[in-house]
Amino acid sequence: QRCAAHSVVHPITCPIPKEHMSAGTLGLVLRGQEALRRQFPHVDEEALQLFGESCGGAPDAEVVTALAEMQREAAEAASSGQNGRIYLPSRGCTVSTAPPSTRAPGSTVAEPASAAAAAAAEARELQVHFEGGADPPRVGTVLLLQGLDLCFCRSSSSRSSRSGRVGDGSGGDGGVAGDLAAAPPAGIAMALPSGEVLAIEWHEGPICFWMQDYGMHELRIQAPEGAVWRCRIMATSHLGDFGASLDRFHDSCDWVWDGGWTEELEDATIALLAALDSHFEDMESMLRRSPMGSTMMSELGPSRRRLESSLAKALEGHDAQSVGRVYGAVRSLLSSQSLLNMFGPMLGGGASAGPLKDSFLYQQVMNFEKARFSAASEGKRDEVKAALSRLILTADTYLAELQHGQARDFVARWHGGLRDTLVHMRDDLEAVIHPLPFSQLRGEGGGYMGDMMKSVMES
Repeated sequence: QRCAAHSVVHPITCPIPKEHMSAGTLGLVLRGQEALRRQFPHVDEEALQLFGESCGGAPDAEVVTALAEMQREAAEAASSGQNGRIYLPSRGCTVSTAPPSTRAPGSTVAEPASAAAAAAAEARELQVHFEGGADPPRVGTVLLLQGLDLCFCRSSSSRSSRSGRVGDGSGGDGGVAGDLAAAPPAGIAMALPSGEVLAIEWHEGPICFWMQDYGMHELRIQAPEGAVWRCRIMATSHLGDFGASLDRFHDSCDWVWDGGWTEELEDATIALLAALDSHFEDMESMLRRSPMGSTMMSELGPSRRRLESSLAKALEGHDAQSVGRVYGAVRSLLSSQSLLNMFGPMLGGGASAGPLKDSFLYQQVMNFEKARFSAASEGKRDEVKAALSRLILTADTYLAELQHGQARDFVARWHGGLRDTLVHMRDDLEAVIHPLPFSQLRGEGGGYMGDMMKSVMES
């Protein structure tokens, strides 16, 4: 049935009614203009449209072979800068039903060498080995899929009579000796992060697929006898790497303390609790003079209660989770406080309180973080430093990718001293790793501030 211009939705292998589809098939696969554009990205759009119209969105082998040749020639022309074509970065990857280490030299028959390999074969999990290392491909990369015809090889002596449609990828023939013959898959498809499933048309040689979407993709290959093999491929970006590195840093920093309670950590916890009470007493006194005071205090209250609860539990039970949650609770408090810094004048004296980073409370936060890191094991501290180093690297890479005028606020913060602060934390053994610079990476709670003001105005 048609669902878009020149696009037909149907299973590309077996004539199974839609209502009878199961996990054993490739699913509802979209064939047509969009699928062809992803597989032959260097071919002119007009040529793709012409081919798509001529075959009703379902190209036969002759059309696919012609498009593959056009793609190869267009990619070569683009790489050499001919005709002003835009060259898309490409990356080779080899697809197999088992890791290369489980194959005998010169053989394409997989012999599981471990329980993990056997489990992968049982679950029909494909292995994808990327050219240049294991890092995931970037958005905009054209994958060059190779080895698809070698996934389902069998001995020629045991081939069926169905035009070379042999093997189901499960190793059912036990790896019979003899001349091995490549068996092209019965069907190939790529599931996008959006949930759409695009057909990939089979042809000899490397098969292209243009990774245009950020997120997790799933490559699905149907063996000649019907079994479907799958693997997941993450398409990332420099911004995505930066965000993931920031999350990874926060995770390692939250849980750096691994149970070594010390007298210094206990004193720092008590001092931070006392400073928190004193800080909020002053804040309540200030907000009492404002008509918006009670509303603002109700918004700021959760940050206080979260931090108080974590500190009290850490002090009482030396609980690793509670000690770890203090770091996140301080980040939440920083976001809350940024609202007061911006709207202090209308709150009746709020401006005189000054930013939280200059307060006695934040000095106690830094003392607590110093004691927490000192009480942690060396391995945990090294893990935080490694995550911080990765964060700096991915931030630098992301900024190098930005065009002139993009993300100006972030560029100004990063080169205005924030990067130097993080490098100092990484390289100086005496430097305290504390939450403020990492809150500044996110813009000091701008999104939180917007949500908070919306709540205030609605009340």
